Amino acid sequence: MEASVELRHLKYFLAVAARENMRRAAGELGIAQPALSRQIADLEREMGVQLFERLPRGLRLSPGGMAFQIEAQKIMDDMGTAVSAARRAARGEAGSLQIGFVDAASWRGAFPKSVHRYRSQFPKVSLHLLPMASAEQLSRIGCGDLDGGFCYSFETIPSECENMPLRFDKMLLGVPQTYRWGKRRDLRLKDLSDEPFIWYRRSDAPRFHDALLQTITAAGLPMQIVQEVTNGTSMLSLISAGIGLGFVNSALTDRKPRHVALLPVRDLSLDLPLVFVWRKDNNAATLKRYIHLLQTIVGLVQP
Repeated sequence: MEASVELRHLKYFLAVAARENMRRAAGELGIAQPALSRQIADLEREMGVQLFERLPRGLRLSPGGMAFQIEAQKIMDDMGTAVSAARRAARGEAGSLQIGFVDAASWRGAFPKSVHRYRSQFPKVSLHLLPMASAEQLSRIGCGDLDGGFCYSFETIPSECENMPLRFDKMLLGVPQTYRWGKRRDLRLKDLSDEPFIWYRRSDAPRFHDALLQTITAAGLPMQIVQEVTNGTSMLSLISAGIGLGFVNSALTDRKPRHVALLPVRDLSLDLPLVFVWRKDNNAATLKRYIHLLQTIVGLVQP
């Protein structure tokens, strides 16, 4: 039959073993000596092992007691470690966090700043950063696969989610720097007729795709699409290679290839609202810590 030994028994035993004196151990533990003596006797009876040899003055560990002391101390040390780990997790100082991000958000602003500070302040949190399109992020946040994400709110944000506005980006026209418009600052959409365009794949951001296309076709610009891409970085690469022109997120201005120029188009007005999104019912302490840190970066709360 298994012995029913509780943590309090281990605590009492280790205190007596360390002092080899029942009275001093009782004083250290803050309990009466008779009560401690009964607890040790109950432990020995439950285990069927004599743990102490009773001497005229004090106690001495028996061989069985010496073996039990080593294992009991390991258990108490492990319990202390477990309690500390649980407390760190409850405070959001340990655990895991999965954050999605769009390519355009990763180069500057709140995303890189928050990641750097979070990793510095909470090194025991396993932070997983997952690049993906806005639509996929919102779907995975909505079903609980992601804790949060940096995405553009053109796509439908699920009703069960909260969002924090971060900034507004704009669309610029990307052209090879040697192109005839490489230095113009007065372009209009009608000037782009009959030009070959690199375009975004609709499945990655359908509402953004449709809004951009509607804005351009409303200006009477017929689209000659020669290539589709999934993100702005690929768009810049193909513009640099001379495949065609393309509309590029202004957030990528500092990341463009040397041979690409990004130009404003006077009648292209399409704001790109970058937000951080998370589920309202996600109570993970790691996520709460991240949200608070992000709020301090964008100035919504004081550090």
